[in-house]
Amino acid sequence: MDKLFKFENSTATDYNFAVTPAVAGVSVAANGTVTVLSATTTATSATIKATNKTESGVTASKQITIKPKPPAPTVSAVAGVVTADASSADATVTVDKLFKFGNSTATDYTYAVTPPVTGVSVAANGTVTVLNETTTDTSATIKATNKTTSSVTATKEIAITPKS
Repeated sequence: MDKLFKFENSTATDYNFAVTPAVAGVSVAANGTVTVLSATTTATSATIKATNKTESGVTASKQITIKPKPPAPTVSAVAGVVTADASSADATVTVDKLFKFGNSTATDYTYAVTPPVTGVSVAANGTVTVLNETTTDTSATIKATNKTTSSVTATKEIAITPKS
């Protein structure tokens, strides 16, 4: 509240507050605290008006900009089988062959091979490398975890064709 109004010889509780125009998901508490619900979907501006409860001629207004919360990031595994053919040379699989990103990009994630597989690594950009020294048919699971919202994850299994 201190950012909107400065009170002299009174407190916020001496005032009634109103939002004009009315904006869905935006309210002002009796103490002047402005609340914007995360369901607010469009950016807009509104005016917060404070009117003294006992002297209606004592008012102040402040225009505010309301910005919606950005949509949550999503990640999902790309459909279909992905094979890393390391039979004659090291094999690489790029992140776009493994995951689809919504409201985020590949750089917003960390990557890991889970559980670790000898000869298989994943770079910070999500590119998987399978070394040509891999000698048995196996698979590896790559996990992408959002850096800021760790509950946003996806896994993708890749089949590995070993050195011939």
